[in-house]
Amino acid sequence: HRVESIAFPTIVLVLLSLAAAFARAAAVLDGTHVCEGSSSSAASAAGIAWRALVVARQFAALDAASRRSELYSLFAHLPDSQELLIRIEHLSGAVLLLMHPTPEVPASPAGRDGGGAVGGNGIDHGGSGSSGGTGPAISVPEMCAVQAQLNIVKMEQWLVLHAGRVSNAMEVLTAQFGTSTMVQESPCSFRDASFAEKVAVGSISSYQCRLQAAWHFEQSIRLLPKSMHRG
Repeated sequence: HRVESIAFPTIVLVLLSLAAAFARAAAVLDGTHVCEGSSSSAASAAGIAWRALVVARQFAALDAASRRSELYSLFAHLPDSQELLIRIEHLSGAVLLLMHPTPEVPASPAGRDGGGAVGGNGIDHGGSGSSGGTGPAISVPEMCAVQAQLNIVKMEQWLVLHAGRVSNAMEVLTAQFGTSTMVQESPCSFRDASFAEKVAVGSISSYQCRLQAAWHFEQSIRLLPKSMHRG
């Protein structure tokens, strides 16, 4: 039990870092049209980010359900399960908006000069070092994407082996979220690792995608301490 108290939040942190990195890559690729493969590369990066978040949510649910035992001082800095879930839901909403981005606000001169710009999806695109959007082609290294997916598969396999336990933990998490003002029940994006692929092929509309993004953002707020809900 003590090993899991360390392993579960550590896995979630690694997956969050992975998802954030690929989400940033997707945001940059989505904003560059200097090569024909930019759009497909952006969709692929967003898909990997989404898949990592779906797995992270299940490990975070397991962490929340397991009620961590007292940790060694070396691991005392690990965020609690509530904080991890807040991060997951917020980033999930951002990645969904990245799949169906809102119109960009024109960048300021500082943003065009490489200072970075935040798009309508809320993800920092970062500076490309270009002026006027004509910088070099950017892509996610294939080996990085392959390695990331292999690591995610290993974690997915572990979750499959413990499906009953995961299901119980996710039911508790769903109950914790409570009734949403956006949708009546957990959206299909909640546990669907292939959701990004469905968006890419057009089987999920822009409206559905944004509605579910709003659901994830709402949950990230609901998970905050009650004292922070005032005002």
